Amino acid sequence: LNYKRESEINHVLSCQAVEQVGRIESLMGEKKEMEREMSVWKERVCDGFMEEVLKELLVRRKQEEEGGDVKKIVVTLDVGELDMPWMTILEQNVIKEWTARSTTMEGIVVLMVGGSPKEEDAGNFYLMGDATLVSEGGKQVAQILNGRGGGRSGKFQGKGGAIRSKLEEAKEMLMQL
Repeated sequence: LNYKRESEINHVLSCQAVEQVGRIESLMGEKKEMEREMSVWKERVCDGFMEEVLKELLVRRKQEEEGGDVKKIVVTLDVGELDMPWMTILEQNVIKEWTARSTTMEGIVVLMVGGSPKEEDAGNFYLMGDATLVSEGGKQVAQILNGRGGGRSGKFQGKGGAIRSKLEEAKEMLMQL
């Protein structure tokens, strides 16, 4: 390496040339540890969101049992910066917990949206629940959220350009199914 380039690398790594390999290994180890910690935090966030969804489902189910006019339950949830793999984990946890408490997902639809703070209104969406309702509403949700997607068996996922600004409109459409 030429002297100028080596000097720049030393400055960026805050070490001398002979220490560069060790410093890079140390930084990579720190990065892995931070990724593990972030994973634990995201799991906790997923658990919190799961409890929020379950609470809403239980309230609606109770209204239905008390003779309320609840034909279907539509829950919308903005999961912030959680990406699609985390939404999938959240979906699996909600299904597992709800089916342990109730026998069916009939009449239930949950729409989750999440995305990068850099792209304020663009991001991912995940629709889950009653297979018939999800099948009927998935493409319409994608259209409302200015996006596209696909799915089957009570799950529909995609990307949209207006996931937050059109979330309420998507919920209203799902209520009309």
